[in-house]
Amino acid sequence: MTEGAVQVRPARDEDRLPMADVFAAVAEERDGIATEPPVDVEARAASWTLDGTFVALVGTELLGSVHVRVSRHGFGEIGMAVSREWRGRGVGSALMVAITPPSQVSAGATFVHGG
Repeated sequence: MTEGAVQVRPARDEDRLPMADVFAAVAEERDGIATEPPVDVEARAASWTLDGTFVALVGTELLGSVHVRVSRHGFGEIGMAVSREWRGRGVGSALMVAITPPSQVSAGATFVHGG
């Protein structure tokens, strides 16, 4: 595990396989994700929608990703996966800041409801 500052940026094509690897690892935990293992990593990587996706990295190590898409009802649907060893260290929070409208971040508002 690499140490350093967590950086968040929009996902790029070269992030597809590392994102799919993290996704597959989270699915293996069988808790908190709506996908059952085994995950076809190559197929998942190829089908990943990059528009609306952000990744968190330390150096070149991809720690997790978040994706937002507009549902058919006009609400934002959020999917996130963070490597187990990086949970509880602010990675998910950093990813959420990347997808939160700046006016909501500065106001300290919480607009995501999981459940």
